[in-house]
Amino acid sequence: MGYCWVIDQPVGHPAPYQDLIGEPLLAPTYMFGLRYAIPQKPTSQQDVQTTLRTIAVVSTGAPVYRVELVDRPDLDGIPTYHLRLTPLRKPKENRLRELWVGSSDYLPRRAVTAGNFTISPLTDVPWTVDFTVLDGAPFLSKESAGSDLYLGHRRLVRDATIAFEDIREPSGAIYDRPIVAPEPTDTTLVEPAAP
Repeated sequence: MGYCWVIDQPVGHPAPYQDLIGEPLLAPTYMFGLRYAIPQKPTSQQDVQTTLRTIAVVSTGAPVYRVELVDRPDLDGIPTYHLRLTPLRKPKENRLRELWVGSSDYLPRRAVTAGNFTISPLTDVPWTVDFTVLDGAPFLSKESAGSDLYLGHRRLVRDATIAFEDIREPSGAIYDRPIVAPEPTDTTLVEPAAP
């Protein structure tokens, strides 16, 4: 009695890497509805130090979140305030749930959101968003899904992360201008409109 060995070896080029969630159409300046003041050089009247510091300017008639101070941890060596945010209305649009802001500059360093982008399953899982601060302005550096993404046709993405590399501020103002304007019919990895 003879033996037959079967060797299964693929022929040709390997299949190209398949990006399961698509190419992101997003800007590193997206702020999840947060507003902050761009630092300016102080005038002679602002040089005088007062005992009270301005940490925010309210521009809304009704509060959007209930904010609670959780603790004051160091995040990547930077003292921060860790805040818990509970939306008071429109929880699907007001997605911030936790926020870490620098205790000296009040700029965002990390956020946890209830969903991200505009399509399911990206909107169905929590995301952790890390910011980097360059020249006094915050930029997105990394967004990571808090759980597995179950896509159609039995596709699963584990540990989904979208990262910006080589972040630097170009010459000229970049705020309130999209870096890439998405096609009106494209819904993959598009940021929701700011509330």
